[in-house]
Amino acid sequence: MKRMPLLIAVVAVTIGVSSCQKADDEDLDLATDLFGDTRHDASPVICEVDGVKITQRDLEMRMEDMPKASKSRFSGEDWERRLLEYMIGEAILAQDAIRAGLQHESAVSRQLINLRRTTMRDAYASLVLWDDLEPSREEIERYYEENQATFYTQGSVKARHIQCDTRLQIDRAWEKLQGSGYENLFANVAGEFSNNSESLKRNSELGWFARGGYISALPYGKEFSERIYDWDIGVHPPEYIGEHWHIVEILNREPSRQLALSEVRDRIVAALLPSVRQNATDEYVAKRHQEVDLEYFGDYRPGRGRTADELLKLGMLANTPERQEALYDLLLLDYHDSEYAPMALFMKANLYLDTTGDKYRARNCLNRILKNYPDSELREQVEYMLENMSRADFHTPTSIEELRDLAD
Repeated sequence: MKRMPLLIAVVAVTIGVSSCQKADDEDLDLATDLFGDTRHDASPVICEVDGVKITQRDLEMRMEDMPKASKSRFSGEDWERRLLEYMIGEAILAQDAIRAGLQHESAVSRQLINLRRTTMRDAYASLVLWDDLEPSREEIERYYEENQATFYTQGSVKARHIQCDTRLQIDRAWEKLQGSGYENLFANVAGEFSNNSESLKRNSELGWFARGGYISALPYGKEFSERIYDWDIGVHPPEYIGEHWHIVEILNREPSRQLALSEVRDRIVAALLPSVRQNATDEYVAKRHQEVDLEYFGDYRPGRGRTADELLKLGMLANTPERQEALYDLLLLDYHDSEYAPMALFMKANLYLDTTGDKYRARNCLNRILKNYPDSELREQVEYMLENMSRADFHTPTSIEELRDLAD
């Protein structure tokens, strides 16, 4: 049978989304539930195609769900009618695919199954596990303290100028500025003498810029800003910069400063959220792993035939961080009561610190040692790391002797 890629794609997307949705715990009709979200829809039916009813709300949702690049096809006059015709085409193709039994084709059913699984997995994570999930206040404050160097705003100055090609011209402009009645008429003198057409459009102002920063009106803005950045507020005598003469007035200055926690809280939450979500998912799956009916067979039995000791050694010798983490996770999954489990968590914590610098997940591993294995011989080392991880000069002790020396 000849394959039809476009038809299969339509079936996979249209049927796949519908088949993984429920309405009041009832299965959807594969052939007729092709649009909408299965909730009660009181909007008028605007079309019916071989038993498939399309409502006004269906049309609106189809537009909402469409990729941005495709929406331009349905803009302007009569866009609703053109979109409706497109939806009719989708319904015809989807229904004919079902009549042809394409949902039983291996490639199609595989895609439907994959779409159902990933949709429901992501739905549970986003709507249940991650609902209203945010880093704690303590975690946000700790991140702020540990990363203060990144929460710093550069100082900036605001200036305007008069630009001339010759010393004679700039001296005449300077003389006029010093004359009676010109103290507050910088823009007037600039209009008479300056030859920088870009800055003249803005009353000779160059805007705000940092040391070495970009200035749109000057191709040599970096050199200019570095030269004048430390000048006092006020008008300064002629200076030769960037092959031109300039009279510069510093209008205002904003000093460099540390940003307050309230100013960067949203940035911190965004930085921490991926780790917080991953941690919540990992903890939930680990908990459910112990509750569900689960049995392994053959080579997939616990440890894949390896002992906890062997898995730990393999993890330490693995040549990539990803392989190391996978082996430690396998040990923790299959041998969570083993004497080697605390060391697997400890090695994971160090792996996060050494590879990604993810202190959130490292702390989580260390806290799990204290919570689940309170009598572990690693306790002293773990407590030291938790207490000192925020220090700029922190490094992981490599032995109990070094730990005691550091503590002293």
